[in-house]
Amino acid sequence: MARFNAVALLRDREFAALASTAFARSQAYSTILIALALYADLFGTTGFVEGLFGTAFALVQLLIVLPLGRAVDTGDAKRYLLAGFIVNIAVFVGFMLVSNATHVILIRMLQGLGASMLWITGATIIGEISPDDDQGLWLGSYNQFASFSSLAGDLIGGFLLYAYGFTATYSVLAVVTGIAFVLVYRFLRDNP
Repeated sequence: MARFNAVALLRDREFAALASTAFARSQAYSTILIALALYADLFGTTGFVEGLFGTAFALVQLLIVLPLGRAVDTGDAKRYLLAGFIVNIAVFVGFMLVSNATHVILIRMLQGLGASMLWITGATIIGEISPDDDQGLWLGSYNQFASFSSLAGDLIGGFLLYAYGFTATYSVLAVVTGIAFVLVYRFLRDNP
C-alpha cells in the first residue's frame, strides 16, 4: 500500500519535481561510487588515496550542512535547489576530464557540495510543502524514490560504465539531472 501511495503522489507536480531531485541525486551518487573503483584502478592509487576519495566528499558535507541548512531556511530554497543541479552537472563534466587521482579528490569535494545542496534543500522543501496530515508519507515517499534510484544507479550506472565508459555515463547522468532541473524550475513554487 505504501508503494501505491508513493506512486500516487507523483500526480502532484511539486512532489514529482522533488522526487526527480531525489532520483537524480541518488543515481549520481551510486554510479560515481562504482566509477571511483575504476578510477582507483586506472590511476593505480594506494588505499590511502582511495580513502581520500570518500573523505573529500564527507568533509565538504560536514562543513556545509549547517550553513547550508540555515541559508535554505532563510533564503529562497528553490534557488538553492536549482544551483545544486548546476553544481552536479559541473561535477559530471569534471569527472569526464580527470586525468589523475588529485583531480578525482577535487571533483569529489565539489560533488559533496552539490549532493548536499540537493539532499538538504529537497528534504527541507518536502517538509515545508507537504500537507500537515501527510508529512510522513511525503518524506517517506521522497526517500523511497531516492532508494529506488540508488539501486538504478548501481545497476544501470554500473552497466553504462562497463559498456560505454565514463563520458557516456556522465552524459546520461547530466541529462537526468537536467530533466530534474527543468521539472523543479517549471513546477515548484517560488520560494517554497
